[in-house]
Amino acid sequence: MIARLLLAAALVGAPASAGAGSVVAPPGRVVVAVVPGFTWEHRPPADASPVLADAALGALVPATARRVGCAADFWLTLSAGARAGLPGRSCGIPPVHDRTVEGWRAIVRANADRHYGARPGALAAAVAPRCVAAHGPLAALGAANAGGVVAEYHPALAPSACDVNLVDASGAVSLAAAVAEIRAVLHPDVLVLVGLPRGTHYGGVAVTGPAGLLTGSPRERGLVTVPDLTAFVTGRGAPTVTAGGSYASRLHRLLDLDKAGHLHHAYAGVYLCLGALPLVLCALLSLRPRPGRGLRTVALALAAYPVAGFLVSAVPWWRAPVPWIACAAGVLVSMVLVVVAGRRTEVGVAAVTTAVFAVDLLTGAHLQRYGLASYSALNGGRYYGLGNVGFAMFATAAVIVAGALARRYGARAWLAAYPPLVLIDALPRWGADFGGAVAVTAAFGAALAARARRTVVVAGTALGLAVAFAAAWLDYRRPAADRTHLGAFVDDLVHGRSADPLWRKADAAVHSVTGTWYPLVLIGSLVVATILLRRLHAAGDRTLDTTARALAALWLVGSLVNDSGVVVAAVGCAVAVPLLLSYTVRRLGTPW
Repeated sequence: MIARLLLAAALVGAPASAGAGSVVAPPGRVVVAVVPGFTWEHRPPADASPVLADAALGALVPATARRVGCAADFWLTLSAGARAGLPGRSCGIPPVHDRTVEGWRAIVRANADRHYGARPGALAAAVAPRCVAAHGPLAALGAANAGGVVAEYHPALAPSACDVNLVDASGAVSLAAAVAEIRAVLHPDVLVLVGLPRGTHYGGVAVTGPAGLLTGSPRERGLVTVPDLTAFVTGRGAPTVTAGGSYASRLHRLLDLDKAGHLHHAYAGVYLCLGALPLVLCALLSLRPRPGRGLRTVALALAAYPVAGFLVSAVPWWRAPVPWIACAAGVLVSMVLVVVAGRRTEVGVAAVTTAVFAVDLLTGAHLQRYGLASYSALNGGRYYGLGNVGFAMFATAAVIVAGALARRYGARAWLAAYPPLVLIDALPRWGADFGGAVAVTAAFGAALAARARRTVVVAGTALGLAVAFAAAWLDYRRPAADRTHLGAFVDDLVHGRSADPLWRKADAAVHSVTGTWYPLVLIGSLVVATILLRRLHAAGDRTLDTTARALAALWLVGSLVNDSGVVVAAVGCAVAVPLLLSYTVRRLGTPW
């Protein structure tokens, strides 16, 4: 019965391919060409309009194995159909001798160590027995087979007998000139134009065929990844093309995507760093003999600050004449709205935070894609569903609300709150967050352990894990083009490829401890929380003990099963500790 409900929910929310149809790689001659000056940082030059107006357009996500904007990494990622790149930090052009890429073994070895599952040469193997020709030494990286040998190599653009041609035309005078020369020499049936991303901007993609907007694996109208292009060339799948209106309206959409992504990347770090300033203000106010209402107000505002980073993007602040002012004002207004809507209470702020995330996930996760504290498509870590930072805020606030309800209605409040939370978090259409479902199950199990019989806790935990695994399995049963990363992981597990993503997640989790300042935030927050709980215990108040136990389980398990590591616990503390500070002041008059 549970499996049927999950399947129904997944199918009801399955992404539809609305629009003009699909771009399918034909059996004719396919040319993939890197051309100059084709990004969405600025409007394309006027001479490109005749070429782009009748093509399906998309924004290329700059996600390869390294974040250095290296052209060689693009070609290797195209070759592998997964994130790949040159060894080390170099960004040179490996020479080609007798149709063989020099240093190919080192390239293959370096990508095997990165755990992205990248196997350079996969494109040439997938199109066999057709051959792949390379025009230019960089293009040879994309056309080489598993042994580093290119079937047909030309140092520059030249006639070819192969059905698939990869062309490095980045040195051409203009996009229009490159297209004219390619069409005159190669006579392609399908031409894929690629502009390599520059910095924190999207590259351009154009595919001859029905005019519209390309939509690839990111599932955001207009976004395409490099592996999507590999799938297109090899015939294993293709981006859909949705109706985008006139050429001007399609340009506006892609330029807007680029501006939103670029400014999100620029402001996200500032937003996270500024989150520490209210904490300092709280500390100063708390040292007063009678901190009173002022400290409570600041603490509640601090608790609203995390969700405000998402809520601010309910309106497109990046379109304002001065974006940073609009963004800062939006965050402040969002904080006030959350505190006021929460009736200036701890549970109210937590309830509003929970509601914001739940409504957003159920209606398409718009805030998850554009919120200041959300994942960024430019980084390519996640493109849909609930990210680890969002999960930490959502689940922490939901546990606090469930704990408050349990103090009034008993253990049945935990049992009632668990199913909707885990379903929103785990189902592919909504949260698509397998690790989060496991952490939520651990948190509610820890809460019930103090109030229910052991058999009830064991049964509830087993049911929650079954829901998470069922969601992943049902996603795996969908067509490959419609799967989220849950189904992709099950596919890796079934076919013995699960080691790479597990190692990658483990490496990212370790980096969260050794390469970020989040451990310091976590330690400081936990010290403050411990002091506040001890003060409440000394005053005879143990009403928060069960909630604290549930939160500890949530943060511990969430940090272990998610690749963000201690970031989950640190962000959870950013929501919970200010609420605990406010509660302590309300009950005792002073936190210390």
